[in-house]
Amino acid sequence: MHSRLISAQDLGLAEGFELLELLGSNSSAFLHEGSGLIGWGEALILKATGSNRVLELDKKWRELEASVTDEVNVSGSGLIAFGSIAFADKSETESVLVVPNLIIGKKDELLWLTTVNCSEEEALALIKANPELIKVHFEEGQITADIYKANVENALEAIEKDEIEKVVLARDLVAKVSGEFNINPALRSLTKKFDSCFIYSVAGLFGASPELLVRVSNSQVSARVLAGTAGRGTD
Repeated sequence: MHSRLISAQDLGLAEGFELLELLGSNSSAFLHEGSGLIGWGEALILKATGSNRVLELDKKWRELEASVTDEVNVSGSGLIAFGSIAFADKSETESVLVVPNLIIGKKDELLWLTTVNCSEEEALALIKANPELIKVHFEEGQITADIYKANVENALEAIEKDEIEKVVLARDLVAKVSGEFNINPALRSLTKKFDSCFIYSVAGLFGASPELLVRVSNSQVSARVLAGTAGRGTD
């Protein structure tokens, strides 16, 4: 694999472009306030399930053998993977680490390209900047509108009885789409509406979150957690 600096002109883009302009063909992505990474293709995908899924993926990642040429040497260059980890130990959804064939990274004014197991010409051919718009029809899921209203009433009653202090309620909507459905138009909309959020897309899971679970950079660990946050202690 090879990482090197590139210019906007190399990608056929004008100076001052936004990274989300490259969101077109199906891809992996992690974007925040104009910076981030977008990946195309799957050079490698690692999978794991069960209660030890994180440790298994960590072991497989550490055991990878790769020839790495990194001319950029910043966070996000070199050999990286986009990860999607199932929340529950018993989840039937596989946890994955996806290593794309092509990764475009942007941090402030710095722009770079990473290719894995392919030439730059082959990699750049994966980028298709104009996503096809397909209308989606949503239907009620397991929690219908009436069930949701009843859940709200039950929660309020439980709070009044001091049985609970806090409750998080939600309802699901379902849309049937083909396996080749392109989610990037939705990502573009999320990026424009919630520009301070972290926009992500990995293996079919996508969204926008104001929270960052954990960041490790220069041997420092930080987190940005909002919901249910307790005040910091004196230590």
